[in-house]
Amino acid sequence: RAQLPVLWAHRQLIFWIGITQFAVGQLMLYLALQTTTAVNAGLILGIQPVLAAVLAWLFIGERLSRARWLGIALALLGVSVIILRGEFNGLADLTFVIGDIWAGVAVIGWAVYAPFVRRVPSELNPFVVVAATTFTGGIGLIPAYLGEVYVFGVVTHPTWETLMIVGYLSLFGTVFGVVGWNIGIARIGASRASTFLYLIPVLTVVLGVAALGEEFRLYHIIGMAMVFAGVGITNRAAARKRRS
Repeated sequence: RAQLPVLWAHRQLIFWIGITQFAVGQLMLYLALQTTTAVNAGLILGIQPVLAAVLAWLFIGERLSRARWLGIALALLGVSVIILRGEFNGLADLTFVIGDIWAGVAVIGWAVYAPFVRRVPSELNPFVVVAATTFTGGIGLIPAYLGEVYVFGVVTHPTWETLMIVGYLSLFGTVFGVVGWNIGIARIGASRASTFLYLIPVLTVVLGVAALGEEFRLYHIIGMAMVFAGVGITNRAAARKRRS
Protein backbone atom coordinates (compact mmCIF):
# COMPACT_ATOMS: atom_id res chain seq x y z
CA ARG A 1 0.00 0.00 0.00
CA ALA A 2 2.83 2.41 0.79
CA GLN A 3 4.33 1.87 -2.69
CA LEU A 4 1.12 2.40 -4.64
CA PRO A 5 2.08 5.99 -5.61
CA VAL A 6 5.37 4.76 -7.10
CA LEU A 7 3.59 1.94 -8.90
CA TRP A 8 1.05 4.34 -10.32
CA ALA A 9 3.77 6.72 -11.49
CA HIS A 10 5.35 3.83 -13.43
CA ARG A 11 2.08 2.14 -14.41
CA GLN A 12 2.90 1.91 -18.12
CA LEU A 13 6.23 0.21 -17.40
CA ILE A 14 4.60 -2.22 -14.96
CA PHE A 15 1.86 -2.97 -17.50
CA TRP A 16 4.29 -3.82 -20.29
CA ILE A 17 6.46 -5.94 -18.01
CA GLY A 18 3.39 -8.01 -17.10
CA ILE A 19 2.30 -8.33 -20.72
CA THR A 20 5.71 -9.29 -22.13
CA GLN A 21 6.50 -11.70 -19.28
CA PHE A 22 3.18 -13.52 -18.85
CA ALA A 23 0.77 -12.75 -21.69
CA VAL A 24 3.47 -13.11 -24.36
CA GLY A 25 6.46 -15.04 -22.98
CA GLN A 26 4.93 -17.77 -20.84
CA LEU A 27 1.65 -18.09 -22.76
CA MET A 28 3.41 -18.50 -26.10
CA LEU A 29 5.87 -21.07 -24.70
CA TYR A 30 3.08 -23.24 -23.24
CA LEU A 31 1.21 -22.92 -26.53
CA ALA A 32 4.33 -23.83 -28.50
CA LEU A 33 4.92 -27.02 -26.53
CA GLN A 34 1.52 -28.33 -27.61
CA THR A 35 2.83 -28.90 -31.13
CA THR A 36 6.62 -28.51 -31.26
CA THR A 37 9.33 -30.77 -29.86
CA ALA A 38 11.51 -30.08 -26.83
CA VAL A 39 14.56 -30.04 -29.15
CA ASN A 40 13.10 -27.35 -31.39
CA ALA A 41 11.90 -25.28 -28.43
CA GLY A 42 15.29 -25.58 -26.73
CA LEU A 43 17.15 -24.40 -29.81
CA ILE A 44 14.79 -21.47 -30.34
CA LEU A 45 14.90 -20.43 -26.66
CA GLY A 46 18.68 -20.48 -26.89
CA ILE A 47 18.45 -17.33 -28.99
CA GLN A 48 16.96 -15.36 -26.09
CA PRO A 49 20.18 -14.27 -24.32
CA VAL A 50 21.61 -12.95 -27.59
CA LEU A 51 18.40 -11.12 -28.44
CA ALA A 52 18.13 -9.75 -24.89
CA ALA A 53 21.69 -8.42 -25.13
CA VAL A 54 20.93 -6.69 -28.44
CA LEU A 55 17.70 -5.14 -27.12
CA ALA A 56 19.44 -4.02 -23.91
CA TRP A 57 21.99 -2.27 -26.09
CA LEU A 58 19.28 -0.63 -28.22
CA PHE A 59 16.89 0.35 -25.39
CA ILE A 60 19.15 1.28 -22.48
CA GLY A 61 22.62 1.56 -24.00
CA GLU A 62 24.00 -1.54 -22.24
CA ARG A 63 27.14 -2.30 -24.26
CA LEU A 64 28.82 -5.68 -24.66
CA SER A 65 32.53 -6.36 -24.99
CA ARG A 66 33.98 -8.98 -27.32
CA ALA A 67 34.65 -11.22 -24.34
CA ARG A 68 30.99 -11.12 -23.30
CA TRP A 69 29.86 -11.93 -26.85
CA LEU A 70 32.32 -14.85 -26.81
CA GLY A 71 30.85 -16.09 -23.53
CA ILE A 72 27.31 -15.91 -24.91
CA ALA A 73 28.30 -17.79 -28.08
CA LEU A 74 30.20 -20.47 -26.14
CA ALA A 75 27.27 -21.04 -23.77
CA LEU A 76 24.85 -21.25 -26.72
CA LEU A 77 27.09 -23.85 -28.37
CA GLY A 78 27.18 -25.84 -25.13
CA VAL A 79 23.38 -25.86 -24.93
CA SER A 80 23.22 -27.02 -28.55
CA VAL A 81 25.58 -29.92 -27.73
CA ILE A 82 23.28 -31.03 -24.89
CA ILE A 83 20.02 -30.64 -26.83
CA LEU A 84 21.34 -32.36 -29.99
CA ARG A 85 23.16 -35.01 -27.91
CA GLY A 86 26.45 -34.17 -29.58
CA GLU A 87 25.15 -34.99 -33.06
CA PHE A 88 24.97 -31.77 -35.04
CA ASN A 89 23.98 -33.66 -38.17
CA GLY A 90 20.64 -34.04 -36.39
CA LEU A 91 19.90 -30.45 -37.39
CA ALA A 92 19.16 -31.71 -40.90
CA ASP A 93 16.37 -33.93 -39.55
CA LEU A 94 14.56 -31.15 -37.66
CA THR A 95 11.10 -30.27 -38.90
CA PHE A 96 9.32 -27.04 -38.04
CA VAL A 97 5.66 -26.57 -37.12
CA ILE A 98 3.42 -23.74 -35.95
CA GLY A 99 4.65 -24.26 -32.39
CA ASP A 100 8.11 -23.09 -33.44
CA ILE A 101 6.61 -19.73 -34.39
CA TRP A 102 4.98 -19.43 -30.96
CA ALA A 103 8.32 -20.30 -29.33
CA GLY A 104 9.93 -17.50 -31.35
CA VAL A 105 7.27 -15.06 -30.16
CA ALA A 106 7.94 -16.18 -26.57
CA VAL A 107 11.64 -15.45 -27.02
CA ILE A 108 10.87 -11.96 -28.30
CA GLY A 109 8.53 -11.32 -25.36
CA TRP A 110 11.13 -12.36 -22.76
CA ALA A 111 13.92 -10.49 -24.55
CA VAL A 112 11.88 -7.27 -24.48
CA TYR A 113 10.88 -7.90 -20.86
CA ALA A 114 14.48 -7.95 -19.58
CA PRO A 115 15.39 -4.33 -20.50
CA PHE A 116 12.02 -3.18 -19.12
CA VAL A 117 12.86 -4.70 -15.72
CA ARG A 118 16.15 -2.78 -15.76
CA ARG A 119 14.10 0.44 -15.77
CA VAL A 120 12.10 -0.39 -12.63
CA PRO A 121 12.93 2.17 -9.87
CA SER A 122 15.09 0.73 -7.09
CA GLU A 123 12.70 1.92 -4.35
CA LEU A 124 10.08 -0.60 -5.48
CA ASN A 125 10.20 -3.86 -3.51
CA PRO A 126 10.81 -6.86 -5.84
CA PHE A 127 7.77 -8.70 -4.44
CA VAL A 128 5.63 -5.63 -5.07
CA VAL A 129 6.85 -5.55 -8.66
CA VAL A 130 5.99 -9.23 -9.19
CA ALA A 131 2.56 -8.79 -7.57
CA ALA A 132 1.79 -5.80 -9.82
CA THR A 133 3.13 -7.37 -13.04
CA THR A 134 1.32 -10.64 -12.29
CA PHE A 135 -1.90 -8.66 -11.95
CA THR A 136 -1.41 -6.86 -15.27
CA GLY A 137 -0.23 -10.05 -16.95
CA GLY A 138 -3.32 -11.83 -15.63
CA ILE A 139 -5.53 -9.20 -17.23
CA GLY A 140 -3.72 -9.76 -20.50
CA LEU A 141 -4.31 -13.52 -20.21
CA ILE A 142 -8.08 -13.24 -19.76
CA PRO A 143 -8.87 -13.16 -23.53
CA ALA A 144 -6.66 -16.22 -24.10
CA TYR A 145 -8.33 -18.09 -21.24
CA LEU A 146 -11.85 -17.26 -22.45
CA GLY A 147 -10.89 -18.36 -25.95
CA GLU A 148 -9.48 -21.63 -24.64
CA VAL A 149 -12.64 -22.43 -22.69
CA TYR A 150 -15.42 -21.13 -24.94
CA VAL A 151 -13.88 -21.48 -28.41
CA PHE A 152 -11.71 -24.60 -28.06
CA GLY A 153 -13.62 -26.21 -25.19
CA VAL A 154 -10.52 -26.87 -23.08
CA VAL A 155 -11.40 -26.88 -19.38
CA THR A 156 -8.91 -27.61 -16.60
CA HIS A 157 -10.55 -29.55 -13.77
CA PRO A 158 -9.28 -29.04 -10.19
CA THR A 159 -7.65 -32.41 -9.49
CA TRP A 160 -4.75 -32.95 -7.10
CA GLU A 161 -2.41 -33.16 -10.09
CA THR A 162 -3.53 -29.88 -11.65
CA LEU A 163 -3.52 -28.11 -8.27
CA MET A 164 0.06 -29.27 -7.63
CA ILE A 165 1.15 -28.09 -11.08
CA VAL A 166 -0.47 -24.68 -10.68
CA GLY A 167 0.89 -24.42 -7.13
CA TYR A 168 4.44 -25.18 -8.27
CA LEU A 169 4.27 -22.71 -11.15
CA SER A 170 2.81 -20.04 -8.87
CA LEU A 171 5.24 -20.44 -5.97
CA PHE A 172 8.54 -21.45 -7.54
CA GLY A 173 8.07 -20.44 -11.17
CA THR A 174 6.61 -17.02 -10.37
CA VAL A 175 7.18 -15.83 -6.80
CA PHE A 176 10.70 -17.13 -6.19
CA GLY A 177 11.81 -17.49 -9.82
CA VAL A 178 10.64 -14.15 -11.19
CA VAL A 179 11.56 -12.20 -8.04
CA GLY A 180 15.08 -13.60 -8.13
CA TRP A 181 15.31 -12.98 -11.87
CA ASN A 182 14.16 -9.37 -11.54
CA ILE A 183 16.67 -8.72 -8.74
CA GLY A 184 19.43 -10.22 -10.87
CA ILE A 185 18.57 -8.07 -13.90
CA ALA A 186 18.42 -4.93 -11.74
CA ARG A 187 21.87 -5.61 -10.26
CA ILE A 188 23.93 -6.98 -13.15
CA GLY A 189 22.02 -5.94 -16.27
CA ALA A 190 19.78 -7.71 -18.78
CA SER A 191 22.47 -9.06 -21.11
CA ARG A 192 24.65 -10.51 -18.36
CA ALA A 193 21.68 -11.97 -16.47
CA SER A 194 20.32 -13.61 -19.63
CA THR A 195 23.50 -15.68 -19.95
CA PHE A 196 22.40 -17.63 -16.86
CA LEU A 197 19.44 -18.97 -18.86
CA TYR A 198 21.92 -21.34 -20.46
CA LEU A 199 22.17 -23.12 -17.10
CA ILE A 200 18.58 -24.39 -17.47
CA PRO A 201 19.49 -27.36 -19.74
CA VAL A 202 22.46 -28.12 -17.45
CA LEU A 203 20.23 -28.25 -14.36
CA THR A 204 17.70 -30.31 -16.30
CA VAL A 205 20.40 -32.90 -17.03
CA VAL A 206 21.48 -32.97 -13.37
CA LEU A 207 17.90 -33.42 -12.14
CA GLY A 208 17.19 -36.04 -14.78
CA VAL A 209 20.20 -38.09 -13.70
CA ALA A 210 19.57 -37.64 -9.96
CA ALA A 211 15.79 -38.00 -9.84
CA LEU A 212 14.92 -40.13 -12.87
CA GLY A 213 18.03 -42.30 -13.17
CA GLU A 214 18.80 -41.13 -16.72
CA GLU A 215 22.20 -41.99 -18.16
CA PHE A 216 24.97 -39.38 -17.92
CA ARG A 217 26.87 -39.29 -21.23
CA LEU A 218 30.01 -37.66 -22.61
CA TYR A 219 28.09 -35.02 -24.55
CA HIS A 220 26.49 -33.91 -21.27
CA ILE A 221 29.94 -33.28 -19.80
CA ILE A 222 31.16 -31.41 -22.89
CA GLY A 223 28.03 -29.29 -23.14
CA MET A 224 27.94 -28.46 -19.44
CA ALA A 225 31.63 -27.50 -19.47
CA MET A 226 31.03 -25.13 -22.40
CA VAL A 227 28.01 -23.56 -20.68
CA PHE A 228 29.90 -22.99 -17.42
CA ALA A 229 32.86 -21.59 -19.35
CA GLY A 230 30.61 -19.22 -21.34
CA VAL A 231 28.83 -17.94 -18.24
CA GLY A 232 32.18 -17.53 -16.48
CA ILE A 233 33.72 -15.58 -19.37
CA THR A 234 30.68 -13.28 -19.54
CA ASN A 235 30.77 -12.52 -15.82
CA ARG A 236 34.55 -12.05 -15.67
CA ALA A 237 34.37 -9.61 -18.56
CA ALA A 238 31.62 -7.66 -16.78
CA ALA A 239 33.62 -7.64 -13.53
CA ARG A 240 36.72 -6.28 -15.31
CA LYS A 241 34.61 -3.56 -16.92
CA ARG A 242 33.26 -2.49 -13.50
CA ARG A 243 36.76 -2.33 -11.99
CA SER A 244 38.02 -0.21 -14.88
